[in-house]
Amino acid sequence: MKIVIDARILRTSTGRYVERLLHYLQLIDSRNSYIVLLLKKDYASWTPSNKNFTKQMADYPLYSKRAQLSLTRQLNRLHADLVHFPFQMVPVLYRRPYVVTIHDLTQLRFQNPGKTKTLIGYSLKQKQLALNIKWALRNAKIVIAPSKYVKSDLVHFAPKVSKSKVFVTYEGVDIDSTNALPPSPINNLTNRDFILYVGTAHAHKNLELLLRAFAIVKKRHPALQLVLAGNQDAIYKKFIEEVRSITPADTHFLGYVSDAGLAWLYEKAKLYVFPSLSEGFGLPGLEAMSKGLPVVSSSATCLPEIYGDAAAYFDPQNPQQAAHIIDRVLTDIPLRSELIKKGHAQAKHYSWQKMAEQTLKLYEDSAS
Repeated sequence: MKIVIDARILRTSTGRYVERLLHYLQLIDSRNSYIVLLLKKDYASWTPSNKNFTKQMADYPLYSKRAQLSLTRQLNRLHADLVHFPFQMVPVLYRRPYVVTIHDLTQLRFQNPGKTKTLIGYSLKQKQLALNIKWALRNAKIVIAPSKYVKSDLVHFAPKVSKSKVFVTYEGVDIDSTNALPPSPINNLTNRDFILYVGTAHAHKNLELLLRAFAIVKKRHPALQLVLAGNQDAIYKKFIEEVRSITPADTHFLGYVSDAGLAWLYEKAKLYVFPSLSEGFGLPGLEAMSKGLPVVSSSATCLPEIYGDAAAYFDPQNPQQAAHIIDRVLTDIPLRSELIKKGHAQAKHYSWQKMAEQTLKLYEDSAS
């Protein structure tokens, strides 16, 4: 079977999914042939390791008319038996069999005006995206969701789509590689107690609540620091400016941190906080668990499904409750130990290789 994987999201925030999928498919599949489509900027940095895999450039921006037209022409020339679109933007003119992964519907529910000049402009984009997702769901042979929550959400969003063609393949954590890098200390945080968040500052990440909760926690733990790590794009920089008046002292917006720096942060942090309002899987909390950090998490969307009883939860609309849970995990030593132990076990339930194996089976099932 000839399979095309549209990997134009390889270096985006959801690119970890397609990068791990490609990595493990190359290890487990020697029967099928694959063509991997890449943007020009990513073409040189990804090289196949399996002779059944080749790559082609498909330098079309993800959300563009050019992608709709030119990508369709390129795919038609390839005569693939199956195409996997690992994100929701499927060319509406493409008529051959395909599988689509929908990670979540967060983009439809939260404004992200940093992507456009106005809120109205973004609202129009959201409406267009909703139509694209419904079309992609309706015409796919198979739909992949990263959690049961997302599967249920998709079926409610597009009730004409048969539940029987939506399959859950959980994402994973590479346990063996979590401690591969020697930690590199971040000088202004050495010998300090801090709590940690790693990620973006998009609206659904709910970082304003985290700042408010931290201000409350500081009253009982005046020496405690809050560390937020993550590439500071335009949205992040705008967020920092907007919350300047409510940002407590001892809050560190680190921006981009190297892998070695992140390894040190995970090793030294007192706990990991994940205040998100909407997730499709919640990988950051699992990665923190795999590194031995107790996790304090929002109870929103899929997070209790993914973390089980290995996290301490709070209402993401309630900074007082979040502060109470953070304080409890900081001070209750038996609870900390229990969360660390359960977190290690919970992270081991999720495997990228298992995800790839399940995805390969869906490819082959779609052809039968």
